[in-house]
Order: sequence, then structure tokens, then C-alpha cells
Amino acid sequence: MSPVSSPSSAQASSPSPRSFPFKFKAGAAWNWGLGAAAVAILAGVWIRSQGGLQLSAPFVSSPTVTEGTESPSSTGETATTPGSDNPLQPTPENLGAAQLPPLERAQVALAAGRYGEARDWLDLVPAEAQTRAYQQLQQDLQGEAAAATERNQALLDEARRMLQPTSASVFNDAIEVARQVPEGDPYYEQAQLKIERWGWVILDMAIGRANVGNIEGAIAAAQLVPADRPAVYDPAQQYILRWQQQLANRQLIQQADALIEPGQASTFQNALNLLRPLTPDQPEYRVAQGRINQWSEDILVIARARAAQGRFADAIAAAQLVPTGTDSYAQAQAEIARWQSQP
Repeated sequence: MSPVSSPSSAQASSPSPRSFPFKFKAGAAWNWGLGAAAVAILAGVWIRSQGGLQLSAPFVSSPTVTEGTESPSSTGETATTPGSDNPLQPTPENLGAAQLPPLERAQVALAAGRYGEARDWLDLVPAEAQTRAYQQLQQDLQGEAAAATERNQALLDEARRMLQPTSASVFNDAIEVARQVPEGDPYYEQAQLKIERWGWVILDMAIGRANVGNIEGAIAAAQLVPADRPAVYDPAQQYILRWQQQLANRQLIQQADALIEPGQASTFQNALNLLRPLTPDQPEYRVAQGRINQWSEDILVIARARAAQGRFADAIAAAQLVPTGTDSYAQAQAEIARWQSQP
């Protein structure tokens, strides 16, 4: 290894001016070569590292699934875009496959208790699709709608019955107090409106009592409707007249029931004659007709029992008491003709 000379020795043994420039240039070139090589190496390392960063960039920017969460693809759910709460909102395009025919829509509406909607859908069923299922659904709709009407009427009656503890006389007293507001007073018009409104409340309470069979209470309440309010007073009077007729006919039916003596055909005839004057427009008419048909059948039973005992004359006499227009009249006439042919 050659010794390194000091600066002083270099100056002592410095080359001649002609050889120094050459040696200086050679050293500089060597030094610059080493520098260039180092720069090239560093540049290669830097480029390689930049290439790695570029390759890993897409993975760095991809969504990170944290612990305890699942990606949309793993859960089978569709990822939503920002600003959209539900990308699957129904539209005319995506509802096309979900449309049901009218018959099935009617079934769905009927099951949900939407009877009006079910009826509307059934009206849209074409003639060629009106199968036995369609006819059955029509019957089910009619039956359930009728039952719903009955239930709703019962609910309304129950609601009215809940008002009965509040006496109609309370509203009548309120009306009398409101009458004390003199004409010309700022509250006079309001008092007059209250009087008519409370009159309607009294009438509604009366109707509720009648619907649950309390005819006497209904009449008593309706009589409290103020007479100076024709809009409510006139219908109240009509209700009162009908309820009074209903009460009278109900008492008449009770009297007819009291006349019946089992086995005595004439007592049935007397009861029938008591109820026959009732007309279809009168209250309790259907109840009376039910009694008449039942008693006519009972008379025919008595007549047949007598015929079975060989008492044909008595049987004929009893069967002749069956009135015309009843369900048993034609049978009674046939039995009379048969018994008359007996020796």
C-alpha cells in the first residue's frame, strides 16, 4: 500500500506545470464517474420503490373492511351510492313482473278486510277469467262484507250505549242555560249554535237507546229535543211516532203470545187474528210474521195429530184454521183434500 503524502510533501514534490493539469483531469474524471455510478444506483432504487408504490396504490385506495363489518358482496346486499337511501325503490319498470291479475289482487284485498277495494278488483276480472274461484270469491266477499257491516253496526251501537250514562237531561239543562244569553250579546250566535248541536246530541242518544231495545228511554230522550229547532225537532218527532208504534206492536205481540194454549187450535187462530192487521211498513212486522208462520205450522201439527187418531172431521176443522198467505197453507189444503177422501 503506497503511503499518502502530506500537503507539504506534495508541494515539495509537486510535478511540473505541464504534468499537473493532466493528472488533475484524470482524478476529476474518476471522481465524477464514481458520483455518476452512485447517482445511478440511487435512481434505480428510487424508481423501483416508486414502481412498488404505484402497484400498491389501487389496493391502498380500495375500501377497507374493518373487524365486525361485512362487505356488500359478502352479505348479498347491493351497495348504495351516496345520496340514495334505497336504490330498489319500486318504479314502473321494476314493478312490471310483480303485477298481479285482478282476481289475485281481489283475494289480497279481501284477506286484508278492504272489501270495497276487493269489489273493485273483481269488477276488472274479464269474462273468460271468471272461473269457479272467481264465483267463490264473490260469495266470500258478500258474506264477509255483510258480517263486517253487522260488526260495525254493533260497534256503533256500543259507542252510543257508552253515552247512556250521560243523561239526556244534562244536555237539556245546558240548552236552558244557553237560552239565557240575550239576543244582541256577542255570544248569542254561539249560544244558538250550541243549542242546536246539543239537540242533535240528544236525538243521537235517543237513537242509541232504541237500537238496544230501550224504546221507552228513546222516546223520553227524544221528547227533550228543543221545539224551536225544526232541523232536529222534526226528525225527532218522526222517530217518536215510529217508536211509539213499535212499542204498541211489541205489546200486541206479547198479548198474542199470552193467548196460546198448547193443543187448542182455536187459541192459535185467535193469536193469529190479533197480529194479522200489522202491515209491512210498521215496526215489529217481521217479528209478527214469524209468529204467524210458526203458529200456522203448529195448527197443522194439531190437525195431523187428530187425523192420526182417526178423527178426520176434527183434523179438517183444525186445518181449515191455517190462514192464507202462510208457509203451511198449501200443505193444509192438501191434507184437507186427502182427509175428505177418507171413509
